[in-house]
Amino acid sequence: MTFADVRLNISGASVSRGDRIIVDDFSLSVKSKDLVWLRGTNGVGKTSLLRIAAGLARPDTGEITRTFGGAVVTAPQITAFQGHRDAVKPSLSVYENLVFWARLSGRSETVDRALLKVGLTGREGQKAGTLSAGQIRRLALAQLWVSQKPLWIMDEPAAAIDLSGQAVIDDLIAEHIAGGGAIILASHAAPPQRAGIRFVTLHAPEEARL
Repeated sequence: MTFADVRLNISGASVSRGDRIIVDDFSLSVKSKDLVWLRGTNGVGKTSLLRIAAGLARPDTGEITRTFGGAVVTAPQITAFQGHRDAVKPSLSVYENLVFWARLSGRSETVDRALLKVGLTGREGQKAGTLSAGQIRRLALAQLWVSQKPLWIMDEPAAAIDLSGQAVIDDLIAEHIAGGGAIILASHAAPPQRAGIRFVTLHAPEEARL
């Protein structure tokens, strides 16, 4: 899959949790073929920023703009989000879960290819609720791929994944970037050995003032 020019711009975003500011005056620009890797200690605001980028939350202050092929778009039009909680329906089979997500994007013919890409071929009829934690994570990766959205937001994609699963993630990322997509991710895992990763390290507001 190849994509037209996609762009996300976050300008001057701040996020509070209760009466405490966890992200202060954060700005980030992402365009096609960018891979942005957010780094920082636990609680520094990585997940909050990913949710803002995905359109699942709003910052307290700041402005966010999204364009695709030069036209202004909404977050759901261009964004696929993989969070800590995998959006998997346990009572449905692996295949049924993927068909549900593929139909949302009008690309149900991609399901078999997605199963092959993440190593779940042969488990199509298995209930998702009986999968291991790593297999559920692979299913979530397949859901991300069948969405066919140009901007991927990934929060700890390698959680519960073994070494072969990490290789699957690396391959999916490389393919998506090569096709003109863009990715923002946060992970404590070691980054893949590839050029072009832009690292953004987050600090707590009080740390930044030291």
